[in-house]
Amino acid sequence: LKDETPPLATLPDEDVVTIAKEILQNIYTKEWSEAGQWSALEANLYKLSGSAAANSVAAGKLVMSTALTDYLRTFIDATEYKLGKDTGVKEPELLSKKRSVGDDLVYGPVNVSSTLPGNTFEVWTSSSANMKIKEKDNEKSSSEAGKVAVVLGAGNQSFLTIIDVFDNVLRHRRPVILKHHPLRAWLAAPYAMILDPLIKRGYFSQCEDVSVEVTKMLLSHPSVKHVHITGSFGTAKAVEDILQKANPAFSFAKVQSMVTSELGCATPQIIDNGDFTELELVHVARMIVAGKKANCGSNCLSPQVVVLAKHWKQKDLFREKLMEELKRQPTTPCYYPGSVEKNRSLVDACKQFGSKCTKIEAPSVSEDTKVSEDDQVVVIECGTPGEEGFNAQPLLVEAFGPTLSIIELQSEDENEMYLANVVV
Repeated sequence: LKDETPPLATLPDEDVVTIAKEILQNIYTKEWSEAGQWSALEANLYKLSGSAAANSVAAGKLVMSTALTDYLRTFIDATEYKLGKDTGVKEPELLSKKRSVGDDLVYGPVNVSSTLPGNTFEVWTSSSANMKIKEKDNEKSSSEAGKVAVVLGAGNQSFLTIIDVFDNVLRHRRPVILKHHPLRAWLAAPYAMILDPLIKRGYFSQCEDVSVEVTKMLLSHPSVKHVHITGSFGTAKAVEDILQKANPAFSFAKVQSMVTSELGCATPQIIDNGDFTELELVHVARMIVAGKKANCGSNCLSPQVVVLAKHWKQKDLFREKLMEELKRQPTTPCYYPGSVEKNRSLVDACKQFGSKCTKIEAPSVSEDTKVSEDDQVVVIECGTPGEEGFNAQPLLVEAFGPTLSIIELQSEDENEMYLANVVV
């Protein structure tokens, strides 16, 4: 990074929009999609061969380009609206769809992405939350000057890390040093082409993973005032410990404020106890299985716990459809380091506990791609909380692999508001 003038934290919004547009133009015009053959190396990392590898190469480029353009367009539109809303600049779609629910303001719904038609999201805000955001925005320009952020790259998806760079540089105005994840060091080539507008201004630099000790030295540098990590809770706590040792005068709360993180969990899939058609049940089962088998379960949002109502009259039919989908949808290899061992240990512990564990055999994603028994999804029946034989183990740890658990919640009154009063 260079000690550039003006510092990134002091740039006016107009200049930051200019940088964002230059990056967007690079995505449209530069040959980043072929840089260093990164998408082919990604398919190799995933242990894919034949048609599965070819599909992965194409999908990797598509996901990368759409994720980055969606983010940049959203940022540019929002910032230009902020700059020119008094002169008739079009309001972003999210802000145009506003309604009140009690004391809260709800924005949306709008589409998540052009690649996910039919998937929408909303933003719920309270008046107190809005006030705090405005206060933080007013303090930002003075408090961020001179700060450098370290982004620790994600190991499971290629687009995540560059989105984290965008967020720190464009939204928070922090120069970024990116340390790539050791599994994806080849991302340096496409990132260099896409992020050239930041590199030539001295606002971005990237390096490969060397060792844990070198990473500790990087995080302990006095210029580092923020760290973003995509990974596990344990790694995030280790980062906080390093920052605390490097800044002994800082309070624990101050150190925590220096770290933002996207961490995995035992992601639940909650099924309402309504009356559904068979086609609707198939659709729900299909979505859960697709999410579970994508990346062989090595995603932070990978479904891990299916939550059912114990007295739901369609629960057995739904289980049947879920098992059929697990057999029908093809299996991809577990490539993430430690995933097979972690899931094998979890399943063995559940068997010893007495839980029913069923491995569902499915074909490989392609004839040329080898999958083993360790790659197949195992369904664990956890039982009902409070009842004999209930197993909470799969609910307390992120599997990050091919394990899917089912839990049933007690709800005897059919007229009870199940989602609000039982699940939540």
